[in-house]
Amino acid sequence: MIPQDELIALLDVPSFARLHVATPIYLTVRNQHSSRSANITVTLDLDASDAFVVAGLRNGRLPILLPGSEEKLSWNLIPIECGHVKIPRIKVMDIRRASLPSQGVGVPNTEVDVEGDAVKVVDVRADRNTTRVQSAGDSAVEIPQQDGASTILVLP
Repeated sequence: MIPQDELIALLDVPSFARLHVATPIYLTVRNQHSSRSANITVTLDLDASDAFVVAGLRNGRLPILLPGSEEKLSWNLIPIECGHVKIPRIKVMDIRRASLPSQGVGVPNTEVDVEGDAVKVVDVRADRNTTRVQSAGDSAVEIPQQDGASTILVLP
């Protein structure tokens, strides 16, 4: 069961992966509002100390999400370390009401660094180290709050 927020991102991560074998993860962004569209940006924060090589979108915008629609993104993670490792942080922002940063005269802005409303990213797996979220009678599992990232077990 998922929370009944107007805009939600569902992260589907497997519970384990094999070392040096590509593992897909999926992010589904849903606009459950009855009349308002959403303008969404997605950023994958990959750090040099992360235990993965990532193939997929790093920083970009989704097509306009009409009311009641959803968009699905996927990444392939290739683990380079064994053990319980954090997956890269995925940041989802709704920039519908945000103002764009000022651009120089005659110079188009090609970056997607725009502030807006953060969209809640919910891990669809049940994990004992996570907290329960209650919203309108439905429950879901939220990404752990201590570091804001989900973990995956990488086996040799």
